[in-house]
Amino acid sequence: MGVRGKRNYVSKFQDIFRQTDRVDDRKLEVDNVMRKQYGLQGPLSWSEFTFYAWRQRVRDQRANNTANVLDTLQAVKAGSIANEITKAVMRYCYDHAAKPPRSKDQVEWTMETHGDLFVALLGTPNALGAGWLLADHNDELGGYIVDKIITSGVDGGLNIVFKSVKG
Repeated sequence: MGVRGKRNYVSKFQDIFRQTDRVDDRKLEVDNVMRKQYGLQGPLSWSEFTFYAWRQRVRDQRANNTANVLDTLQAVKAGSIANEITKAVMRYCYDHAAKPPRSKDQVEWTMETHGDLFVALLGTPNALGAGWLLADHNDELGGYIVDKIITSGVDGGLNIVFKSVKG
């Protein structure tokens, strides 16, 4: 796909993205419309979906001169967790932390302070996409890594916070 074809694809993707209300419905809707209406395959993964959404936001901010592109991506957030695997890992981490927090406490997990528990959280279905997003689009996103994961209780959300490793 050439540059023009890729731009067309992203433009169609963004149009569909903006027309859907709920984030949970967007990937399915984008896949369906891209396939039926345009004969194109939708994004294969949530990391691709997230990347295109971020890229559109950057374009909008550039058009309004409101952001430095590399400073716009700071975190990926999951507002509430419904996935049982993620919840089970979160419970395990809360129970096995060196200083176990209460189940409703907000906790910052980092590699330095929590080691394997941090890695376990990063490997959950709700956090894994952020890692793939950074791995798949490292250059476009400015060389970020996952710095910390903030949990808002076992039944709360995840906030996967990034930091730049470039100069």
